[in-house]
Amino acid sequence: MTSTIVGSTKINLGDHINWVFSTGAGLKLGFLIGLILGVGYILALLYFGVNISIEKLIKAVGFALFVPVFSFPIIVVIHTVIFLRLSSEQRKVTIEISASQISLCDAAGNKISTPWSQVRKFRETKNALVIYVRPTGSRWIPKRAFGADDIAKIRLIADQQLSGGKN
Repeated sequence: MTSTIVGSTKINLGDHINWVFSTGAGLKLGFLIGLILGVGYILALLYFGVNISIEKLIKAVGFALFVPVFSFPIIVVIHTVIFLRLSSEQRKVTIEISASQISLCDAAGNKISTPWSQVRKFRETKNALVIYVRPTGSRWIPKRAFGADDIAKIRLIADQQLSGGKN
């Protein structure tokens, strides 16, 4: 059995923004709002007795698709403000990864632990390890918190845990 792998780093704004978009929540929310507003526009036209032409339908669909694009900079600004409100202690994190769980703890004492049974997907990017959890959400773990040997061990643990230990 592999022992616990421990790493630490200071979360930066790039980490925070990448975590937000790794979940896809911002894009999903943008599409949902766009869909609601587009359908609302069509319903309002119907309610007020306006004949719906193909041009009006195209405008409604175009608006529904434009909202997620428009929401992107808004989401970035909101989460930049949220990040800037974090204390220095909240940005300093220690990550512990073992065969039983993934734990993230900041210097302020906040801790979140996720058992591997709640992990639905593990993805590695150039700069991070992304742990997708059930039912939704993710843990963005900057690779700089670990050495190359530790990253290889983490890959092995993730592979074993997500394959049910068959490897």
